[in-house]
Parts: sequence; structure tokens; C-alpha cells
Amino acid sequence: MPRPHLLLIPLLAAPLAILALSRGPAGDFTPATPAAFDLDHRPAKGPELERWYFGRWYAPEPPELSADFLDRAWTELRAMPSEDTAGRAVNAWQLEGPLTMQQSTGARWTGRVLDIDLTTGTPRIASASGGLWTHEFLFPVAMSDDLTSLAIGSVDTDPTDPDHILVGTGEYGVRFGTGIWESRDGGLSWTRVHAAKIYTVRLRFDPHDPDRVFAAGASLHRSTDGGATWQLSAAGVFTDLAFDPVTPNVIYTYEIGQGPQKSTNGGTSWSNLGALPGSPTLGRGAIAVAPTTPNYVYCSVANNDTVNKQYGLEGLYLSTNGGSTWLDRTPSTNYMGNQGWYDNVLAVHPLSPTIVLAAGVQLMYSNNAGFSWSQVSDPDLHVDYHAIEWRDDASRVYVGNDGGYMYSSDGAQTWSSTVNILPVTQFYHFDTAEDDGTVIVGGTQDNGFARTSNGGSTWDRPFGGDGGCVVVDPFDSTRWWVTNGVYSGNWAFQRLRTTDSGATWATQNSGIAASDQWAPEIRDDGVNPVWLYTTSGGWVYRSTSAGTSWTSLTASNFGVNIASLTVPDYSTSLGSIVYACLDANLDGTRLRVYKDNAWAERGWGFDNSVRKVAKVPGSNAYRAYALINGTNSAPKVWRTDNGGNAWDDITGNLPDWIPVADVVQHPLDSSQLFLGTSFGCFRSNNGGELWERWNNGLPEATIVTEMLGVDSLSTNGKFYVYIATYGRGVWSREIAGEDPVDVAELPDSRPDVVLEAPRPNPARGRTSIAYTLPKAAEVDLSVYDVAGRKVATLASGPVEAGRHSVDLAGEALAAGVYWARLVAPGVEKTQKIVLVR
Repeated sequence: MPRPHLLLIPLLAAPLAILALSRGPAGDFTPATPAAFDLDHRPAKGPELERWYFGRWYAPEPPELSADFLDRAWTELRAMPSEDTAGRAVNAWQLEGPLTMQQSTGARWTGRVLDIDLTTGTPRIASASGGLWTHEFLFPVAMSDDLTSLAIGSVDTDPTDPDHILVGTGEYGVRFGTGIWESRDGGLSWTRVHAAKIYTVRLRFDPHDPDRVFAAGASLHRSTDGGATWQLSAAGVFTDLAFDPVTPNVIYTYEIGQGPQKSTNGGTSWSNLGALPGSPTLGRGAIAVAPTTPNYVYCSVANNDTVNKQYGLEGLYLSTNGGSTWLDRTPSTNYMGNQGWYDNVLAVHPLSPTIVLAAGVQLMYSNNAGFSWSQVSDPDLHVDYHAIEWRDDASRVYVGNDGGYMYSSDGAQTWSSTVNILPVTQFYHFDTAEDDGTVIVGGTQDNGFARTSNGGSTWDRPFGGDGGCVVVDPFDSTRWWVTNGVYSGNWAFQRLRTTDSGATWATQNSGIAASDQWAPEIRDDGVNPVWLYTTSGGWVYRSTSAGTSWTSLTASNFGVNIASLTVPDYSTSLGSIVYACLDANLDGTRLRVYKDNAWAERGWGFDNSVRKVAKVPGSNAYRAYALINGTNSAPKVWRTDNGGNAWDDITGNLPDWIPVADVVQHPLDSSQLFLGTSFGCFRSNNGGELWERWNNGLPEATIVTEMLGVDSLSTNGKFYVYIATYGRGVWSREIAGEDPVDVAELPDSRPDVVLEAPRPNPARGRTSIAYTLPKAAEVDLSVYDVAGRKVATLASGPVEAGRHSVDLAGEALAAGVYWARLVAPGVEKTQKIVLVR
């Protein structure tokens, strides 16, 4: 049954209802292993799962993607054909959410936050893979969507100029960035000012001299001209910065392997501080200075045992003499779990040197300079902390963690997540319901499963843990099957079923061999009642009982894990076909296809392992597309019309290094293909011979992880493509108005009058509005406020055929909601405009 288009999230018009029934696997906190990456090592939890996922996708590049690779990639991508540069964009991508995921407790969770800047009073939020954000009247405003990296490791604002912002890109141990970027207009435009492209852990203006800025990460860099130019201050790996609030030129940092360091000459030179008690191994560290008593310096240190993979709390120390000597103030609780290499942050109360917050996996509080500690527990708090920031007057303290950001107004005793409204959720998989297009369910990093049942207006989190694959029953949208982790015991990821939209769950592992495989997939055959297919290690299983029991579809173990599974819609004339992508890159062990009740290798000729086989709509089970893993120079997209017996390369003009994720074929025109990649979306109108970038409305550096076609042709004549992204939620795009000609052509007209969504929107000043006329006509394009008063006329009179763009001077209007209305002969089109300050 076709699915209707989902509505754009009306956050300000509709309350965020409490919908969630939050549950998770026993032991929601499972210690994770560290930055050292091993393809054969099975991850435990958290950031290492991310490295494991992207390591397989990106090999032979590391999971972070090297700095040189990223530079070459963006140079080549910007030379490709693009709907934007050709003026061919008809429709734009629309965000479906989540803006936040409501919990049963009332808490709101989103995605990973790495840094919080309070310089202007309004928080500026650095997210791990969703860009830089601020808020206007609780409405989230994206500030960095044009950057070539959405991994914002750190952010700071010039204390003398609120429009002067610096961000350092990249996430320590997880994802490389594309340098340090500067904005002089409050985030409206950006310039790269430093190509230190590894990662930035902390970037800070010197409070005594805002011309001096420091960036700690894969090295320590300093700028003496407000960020315009940069010089190396010290070599090494640095993970924190702190300034003496009273004495100029006194700065503290922490270097892995060396410990806390101090400069008394503004960063010209650095010296090691006094030895820490007990001679600890010096893994990642955090350092904080008491604002009212700058001789009080705190330092927390993680273990650095790379042999035994131990990265828990090594020690927490206090110096009362500016770092000359140290006292052991280590809590009895290992609040870092085994993630101190990644979760390690400190902050001192701005008015009291003895009140300190320390965080790793958990948040700790001391009001007596570390003599005793208590764990801070609150239903609004998530785990895995990366940032703690106090307001100068101590009226609020904010934390950033893997669930977003929260604040306390009573000195860290109770917490609120009401401000945590950010579309930065990191999705791995998702599915939509065929009988109810308002339902979307997705598996996410760190936040279990996200669900909307009302077309994206609100989202909740019906199950916790680390979300894997999802199947929504195409004939009953209240029934889902998922894989979820991380568990101890026989299965690292369990198979679970709900028959009541996530209110209750049952495990479904009967007949399945034990496996420590992470995120095995589960798929359905599209027939009522559905047959289900899943994997465990090197086995494929089928269930004809809705998952109650499973039978092996393989006579013997394939010998390697099955990374991905695809089941085309069943056809009695063709029989069952199953594609199993193997987690290996050797001839004979890449792709197995089950056809005529037997398995055969069908991956000969591929240059790397297969990420996914994408099925096509309808009953043609023999046609499918193979997406090839890797960043090496090799064809990445292939098509078969005979169930995998032979494959045709349709990579066309795509870069041969690009990490591809998924492809969707139009249900009525097989020459129209839509491709998701780690560098956004592409479209082909000739079956893959030529491709163009297809990202109108998307952030520049969007990472697409999965793609779905949503067919509403029989109900409203429209077809939609949905994408799940890693860090920017779920998006959709209508295809009905797309240009059907070859991408190498530039048409002179469009089949209909089109009024495009304003860009940017929301806007803090000028915004552009484009419209297209199929032929010359008299038009009126005006802007109205919510009371119906005309506030601006942008075009009036005869206009030639083609695409036209006009600007609205939003800075001259009050903040609020407006409507652009285009009137042409027999046609009226409107678009919503949001102006913020």
C-alpha cells in the first residue's frame, strides 16, 4: 500500500508529547575498547562501534578518513555536475527529524555533543557529526551546513565580538576533520583559516587577549591574530586547555604520554608540571582551573594500557599551587568505565574552588575539593560526557554527552533536557511502514531506536541500547523486528519483536547460533504474512513464524560473518532469492546468492567486499544493485538483471573512491536512480551512465547510511526518496517534479510553475527565494506576515521563462513567521519563511 508524504516537523506549533517507553538491554553501560582499531576485534559499545562500522565501509582508508583523502575528495566532488550549480534543482530535501526523542520520563535525547560555547549567553553547540547549532526561541538553527565537515570537535567565540566564531573540525579517535574554520558574521559564512585537518579536541580564545587563540588536538597550535593565521606551539597529542583567569600568559594543557603542562609566556614555550602521585600511565587527560582561586588546578587522567586495552580512570588530582605539586583525589568509582580515552572532562564551579564536576561515562560531583565524590543521577541525563560548561555567575551549568545537552540551575543537583532540541541523531538503519506512511523507525548510535508515528511531528525512543537493523511489517505498522545490542551471553546483538509499536518486546533467537557479531541484519520478503531473514556470524536463517523460531538456510557456516542481507519481494514464478554480503575481501568470499534452493558465489569481478545489494520495487527479483565497499580506485555501483549471474558496472562518472551506501530505483522509470554516499546524494537519469550531485537543501557534508523509496504514486501521483544520515537525522525528497532528461543536458524550462523553499531557512538576515516558470508570464511574488499583511514585493510584472532567484532583506523585518506567495496565471504557490535573530 502506498505511503503518503510525511509532513515537515511543526515544532513550534505542536507540543512535544511524551510518547516513549524507554527500555534497553540489561546493563545499558557496557565498557568499550579504545582508539586502537582492529578489524578482527569485536567492539563492545560506544565510539568503537562507530569505528568498526566505518572501518569496514572505508577500507583501505582508516575509519576517520585521512586528511589528504578528504582534501582530494572535496576538490573532485566540487568539479562534478550538480543540480545546484546547473540551476536544475526543483524540489529540496526536507528534514523529517528527530529534533528530539522524548523519553517516558519526559527527558529529551538527540545525539552526541562534543562542546558547548556560552560566550554570548545563548549556547552554541558543537555536535559530533551534525554540525554547529544555536537556538532561537527553542528552534534549532544550523550554523555550519556549508562546511566540508559536520564533525565539530570544538567551538569558541571571541569574547569581544559575538559574531567572530572559530570551530575546529574532527572528533578525537573517531573522525578526522577539514581544519579550523572562521566566521566573522555570526555563522552565516565561513572561511578555512587553518588546514590542521586531523581533529580538534579543544579550541579556546585567550580571555586576556582575544587575538590569541589555541587549538589542542593532534598538535597544539596558536594564533596571535584572532585565528587568521596559525603556528605550531607544541608537538604531541593534546586533549584539553585551561587559562589562569587572573594572570595573563599563564595557560595549562594536557599531553597524552606527558601529562599536565604549563606555559607562563602565552604559549611560546611549555614545561611539564610536577609529577602526579603514583606515577600513573598518562592516557587522555582533562585539566581545569578554579576561576576564583587560580592556584587550584584539577587534572583527571585515563589509563593508557594499550596492551591489555585498559582505558578506565587512572586518577584524579588536585594542585593547590598552580601545578607544582599534586594531591590524589581519585574517586572510588571508575566513572570512566573503559572509555577514558574518549570520555574525560572536568569543570570547576565559577564561584567556589572546592566544587568540581568530573565526567566520563558517568557524571561525578564533589563539594570538598575531591575529598569525597558522589555520582550524579537524573532521568534527564544521558551517559558518555564530552563537555561541561558553567555560566560565569554559576546560574547554570551545561553538560554535553552522547544524548545531546542538558543544564542544571541548582548547582548540578537536578537537571533538565528541555533545551535539547537538535536534529543530530546518528542513524545506521531505518524503515517505514507501507500501510501507514507516518511511521518511521530507525536504529541509532548510542540512543537505541528512534520512532515517529505521526509523520515526524514528534519522535520517541521505544528501546535503548545501540540500535541495529529494523523491519517494520509492511502490512501492520505496529509490528517491528529489530537487532539491538550490546549484550553479554550468547548474542552480542539480540533479535527482538514488538507487536504494539514498542510498548512491549520479546526476544526472538530460538534456533539461532551464538555469535558476537555486531549489528546483524534482519529483512522481510514483502509478502503477507511476511517471512523474515536474519544472520548470525556466517549463518543465514529464515522464519516463517514471525520470528518465533528460525531455521538455517545454509547447510554450513560461510566461515566469515555476513555483513549485509537483502531479500527481494517474493515472486512465486521466481522463487526466493537472498543476497548475503560477506564480511571479507577475497575472491570467492564476497557475495553469496541463494537461488533455486542453493547458494553460489556471485561476487567474482568485484574489487572489494560488498556493502549492500539493493533490491528494486515490484516483482523483478532478478534485478538488483551491488554497492561496493572501500575508498580504493575501483567501480562502486553494479547492476544485475539475472540474480547475480552477471554484473554491469554503472559507476559512470562517479569518483571511483567514493564510499557508496545505498541506491533506489524509481518504480516507473528504471533509468532514474538515486544514490546515497558518505558524501551526500547523487542522481542519474540514464541508468548510471552519468551522475550529478543531488543535495539541494542538505548540509554539504551529509553522511547517508541508508536510503528508501516511498511509493505514493497510486494515491497522490508522487514518489519520495528517504535517507537516514549519520548525524543529521532522517530526510525526504519528493521526486514528482524532478527533471527527467539526461544530467548532461541543461533544460530551458520546467514542466510546471515551481516556488522553491527559501535558502537559508530559518534565516537571520537575507534569504534567497527561487522560482521557475515553464513559459513567460505575468507574476507577483510577495511576502506576507502571519496576519496577512504584505511586507515585501520581490517580483511583479512580466517575467521570462526559466529559473529566477530573488533576495528577501530579512534583516529589515522582525523575527517571526512569514509566507512567500507566488501568483502566476492559474497558479498560486506558497512557501514558509522563518526569520530569527
